[in-house]
Amino acid sequence: LDMHSAFLALSLLAAVAASPSSDASAFAASGVQAVADALSVAGGDDPTYDHQSATYNADRKPVTTDGDLTVMPFFSPDNSLETIVNVILGAKATVDVGTPGFSSWIGCTGFDTGPIGCPAAKMRNETFPVFPALLNALHRGIKVRIVTNYYNTPAGPGLLEPLSFLRLAGAEVMYYTSTTFMHAKYVCADCKDPSNAKAAVSSVNYSKTSLTKNREAGVVVSGPGSSAAIGYWTGVFEADLSAGKPWPLQQYNSSVMAVVTDPSILPVVIPKPEPMCDTCYSPKLSPVKTSASLSTTTSPDSAFDFITTPLNATKSSLELMIYQITDQTLCNILQELHQKGVNVTILVSKYIYDDFDWKAAQVCYGQLHGAGLTIQRTYASSYYMYSHQKFWIVDGETLFMSTGNWSPSDYPSGSAVFPPYGSSSWRRANRDFTVSISDPDVVAQFRAVFDNDYAVGSQWQPSGVTAALRASAAPDVALA
Repeated sequence: LDMHSAFLALSLLAAVAASPSSDASAFAASGVQAVADALSVAGGDDPTYDHQSATYNADRKPVTTDGDLTVMPFFSPDNSLETIVNVILGAKATVDVGTPGFSSWIGCTGFDTGPIGCPAAKMRNETFPVFPALLNALHRGIKVRIVTNYYNTPAGPGLLEPLSFLRLAGAEVMYYTSTTFMHAKYVCADCKDPSNAKAAVSSVNYSKTSLTKNREAGVVVSGPGSSAAIGYWTGVFEADLSAGKPWPLQQYNSSVMAVVTDPSILPVVIPKPEPMCDTCYSPKLSPVKTSASLSTTTSPDSAFDFITTPLNATKSSLELMIYQITDQTLCNILQELHQKGVNVTILVSKYIYDDFDWKAAQVCYGQLHGAGLTIQRTYASSYYMYSHQKFWIVDGETLFMSTGNWSPSDYPSGSAVFPPYGSSSWRRANRDFTVSISDPDVVAQFRAVFDNDYAVGSQWQPSGVTAALRASAAPDVALA
């Protein structure tokens, strides 16, 4: 099955799946899933960042908090950067970071290209505020641990990129091997100290685009009632840390090491958000003290059931604001909810970085459009580069927020056994976190972002999955 034929088949089947005939729709839906499965094989070359070598058994179940906690929503491009940096600056003993990547703002990294890096003196003056915040933490005796992906892009001889510099300075930096890809975005200060623990879970990548030009969303969780959730995230993080491999280093001479180990405290400068447009909504930080239960889980373990069970039980409304929808089962659920009379409102990113994901998303949107649903897109690149957040509100009461997209790799269904590449049953499987909470004040902050961004968007229209259209579909700016 070649890629072009597969996408043509998907487009035709998706159109039939939207048919009012239940028999035709059911037949086409099964065909869509079959072709989607074939596509996952057609696009199934082992990616450079996949270092999984042992079978992963997905056995973690969701947990729910009990007691008073504080939940603070935050959003890019408005206040994600200051929020994440402040979690690090407030640490008293430990900082844990889980991130897909760690980009330099001064040109010392690349994405799937190499060699990379800068001389030590230049790297030490990195302007990405998370870097000096972590380096300062190390110099004041804070234990820093990082889990990330390794893209097989080593620094050039004698050069450094941020993670090599931080590891040489004393951070424990491990690259992810548990499943295919580390996709969770997570930072936690003092995770094992119930009186001080504070964790941020979000859609925010450690890139300048994600922090200053995208729409992103996250929550900071703290307080005595947060211990179950933070303990759960810490357990997942430590399992991935233990399974990981040390970030690769070369030998550096004494002059480089003198720069790396210089204990002088560096300035942490957080640039003011750039105004995106006159009509852009800019949410303010507003912590919510609540006794509402917060539930959370991880992908690939129990996340699919965690979201599909309440989705299927939706009674009146679903508001979905997400980067992309490429999972066929989740796409079918949206169509079924609409056909049952649920008010389904969808806002997706106008731009999608990856070509394969863009094409798969168009198939889902075409199916939903054919079934009578309206798919709204974010305004334009002058508004946000990418609308990269992932959240939805069920029946006006319960917020779900994720680090992952509605994709087969972020919410895999089926077997709980994930063997490494080379097995006949290999599947791409990402590490992600999903959170849900029913506090009305938290829900209101996310709804305000949804409503305002939806109001200035534009409707998606079917136009075919063509190379010519794709060529102008997204700016060439990496997410991670």
